[in-house]
Amino acid sequence: MQTTGNLGLKKPEGTDIVDIADLNGNMDILDNAVNGKVDKVTGKQLSTNDYTAAEKTKLAGIATGATNYTHPATHPPTIIAQDSSNRFVTDAEKTAWNAKAGTAVATTSTNGLMSAVDKTLLNNNTGFGTTAGAATAYTLTLSPAPTALIAGLKFSFKTHIDSGANPTLNPNTLGAKAIKKPNGNAAILTLNGVYTVVYDGTAFILQGEGGEYGTATAAQVLAPYTVGQDNGLVTGTIPTAAAGAAPAKVVGYNGNLDVTPVKAYNDGTTVINIKDTNYNTANWLRGKSIFGVDGAIPDFSSAPASGYKAAKSAKGDWSGSLVLEPETGYYKSGLNSGGFGAIIASDPNFVPSNILQGKTIFGVDGAIVQQPASASSVSTTWDGINLWVRIPRGAYLNNGGTGIPEIVVNAAQARADSNIIASNIRNGTWVYGVQGTLQPKQFASGSLVTGGVVNVSGLGFRPTGIAMKHNPDSGLGWSSMFIYYLDPVIGMGIQAMYIMGQDVPLIISFYEGSFSVDKQYSPNTMPYQEYVWAAWN
Repeated sequence: MQTTGNLGLKKPEGTDIVDIADLNGNMDILDNAVNGKVDKVTGKQLSTNDYTAAEKTKLAGIATGATNYTHPATHPPTIIAQDSSNRFVTDAEKTAWNAKAGTAVATTSTNGLMSAVDKTLLNNNTGFGTTAGAATAYTLTLSPAPTALIAGLKFSFKTHIDSGANPTLNPNTLGAKAIKKPNGNAAILTLNGVYTVVYDGTAFILQGEGGEYGTATAAQVLAPYTVGQDNGLVTGTIPTAAAGAAPAKVVGYNGNLDVTPVKAYNDGTTVINIKDTNYNTANWLRGKSIFGVDGAIPDFSSAPASGYKAAKSAKGDWSGSLVLEPETGYYKSGLNSGGFGAIIASDPNFVPSNILQGKTIFGVDGAIVQQPASASSVSTTWDGINLWVRIPRGAYLNNGGTGIPEIVVNAAQARADSNIIASNIRNGTWVYGVQGTLQPKQFASGSLVTGGVVNVSGLGFRPTGIAMKHNPDSGLGWSSMFIYYLDPVIGMGIQAMYIMGQDVPLIISFYEGSFSVDKQYSPNTMPYQEYVWAAWN
């Protein structure tokens, strides 16, 4: 099937099957094409030139009656009005402009222009900021900010901390460079210091530093003044002499005082004291003057009118020594040397009557008689109440080293009291030769179970009284307790007791170390039960 050249309409050929859809499609194409065409108007012709909207707008802007004007090729300049924005240029002005350097490449040799380097330096010569970072690696933000580190760049800054050794500075992150003095040594910066530096292409060089340095050291400069050193200012260490100080070494004796002064500055008005803790009035004699100062020690080198000089105090030290405390002062040694060097300590108890005979204390012989270890020359007196024993006066020696002296009192003297008799002394005990016969009270108790005669033995003494009753918990037997005392003549006795509803006679017998109780009941038997008893002498 073929199609038309312009609109592409389908043209069936002789062998093609005619399709109604193809016909409808051709119709739609034609209909759309006709819709875009311009209708022909009677009396008007179509132009071969396209007439645009812009040309129509231009034509609409032409005033009515406007003509076609042709500007003349020349006219006098006077007809042109000049203002501040529109001026004629003279030949002289053009000549001056032509003498200026071109703007394509700036140079430093042509008047009127500066290089980029010169402009950078100019913009940063007044830069300032405060450091941050570490003591050996300062950072800095300058305002205005430099664009590059160029030799000759100059600015100032204030430090936020003291610098460490060999500090560096990195302004506006352009690179850390060493901070040096003009002599090439590393700079030393202090807290809150304001510094000006110039970049020499390698390091930042401090300005105002690097003058002449002297040879003086801290030990040769008066404190607290400073002196310039290669590493900065150094504070002097020479002290200023002041009253109360001891800036001297003192040696010598025998009337000569040699003084070696200590390094210190004396301004001519300060009194320098030569100190010695022993230079005290308490260390030399009264009446003697040393360097114009009188001493305070009393002089006791001559004997007082009353004799010896009395000690201030005296006491024994409990180890054989007598301690004397003399009055503070000076004493010459020894009476034999012609001086006076003895003191006296008085004690009214330091006399022979208080010292043992045969013993000498500080040259004084004792007078107390020493008695033998066992003294027999004793006198006694009995006044009816007290026994008086009088021993000889003196000190008594130890008895064989036991530490217990003995005084012998004979038996007759010891028995002077009429109460010292056998009946007043416990049986078997001797007092001052008298053996006692006094028997102490004896007692025994117990219980037994029986149905007949109650026999108790093994007492260890002859009883003089007993007490007995049955155990009421048994439910049988006696209903009451009896107490019986021995008839010392008979040695036995009869006692009635209420038993089983009637009085029953009891025969009680006492023996040495035992007793018995016969109930005499008919028949003489009872149910077995427990009896509780007690016996005494």
